Amino acid sequence: MSSRGKVDLVDEKPTYLRGASVDITERKLVEEHAHELSRKLMVAQENERARIARELHDDLSQSLALLAIQLQVLGKGAEIDHILKARLDELTEQIQRISSDVHRISHELHPSKLSQLGLEASLGGFCREIARAHALKVQFEAKNIPRVLPEDVSLCVYRIAQESLQNVVKHSDASIASVTIERKGDEIRLIVSDNGRGFDPEAARSQESLGLISMEERIRVVKGQLNVVSVIGSGTRVIVDVPAT
Repeated sequence: MSSRGKVDLVDEKPTYLRGASVDITERKLVEEHAHELSRKLMVAQENERARIARELHDDLSQSLALLAIQLQVLGKGAEIDHILKARLDELTEQIQRISSDVHRISHELHPSKLSQLGLEASLGGFCREIARAHALKVQFEAKNIPRVLPEDVSLCVYRIAQESLQNVVKHSDASIASVTIERKGDEIRLIVSDNGRGFDPEAARSQESLGLISMEERIRVVKGQLNVVSVIGSGTRVIVDVPAT
């Protein structure tokens, strides 16, 4: 129930109260249903990502490894000329690069290390991967992060950091990014910042930016808070606070 009222004065004395009450039960139920649907969709999405990641790792990666071995065997043949051997070596290197890309994509789809190593180690590893793959210096710092956190909390923080760093790479023209995670009381705080060109968060919302919408939905599911601070020409800060338990 939502109520509003106004006191009317006569001769500067309260005389009577006018007000209205609106039953918002149905609206609350609709909002709760929408949030539950969002949660289920995210779970389904993560399950599908995990399935695709397993297939990439178990099937495609193994096939590429076998192909690389076969090329190496062919390259060691006594009767093979040096031109063909050089070409086989080039193909082997290309396959190894493709295999590395498949491994990276598989990890981005489903961070299996998150459940094995915890949030701190997994996110630190992702920051190093981003730094290696792109002309970007990524500073990572973790303070007082528990080894074990609720799965939905760890995944929420990881995915938002992942989305934020990928946005830095794609859109910001930044040379430096910083990722900090810290336990502060009963909350985990994540801050991702960069020295890039910045953007207008309100304009992004009005254009229904899928990345920003996805981050907001993830935060809503774990009952956290998301604050995106960006100034055109002065970089961006993504600040996340989520319950640690």
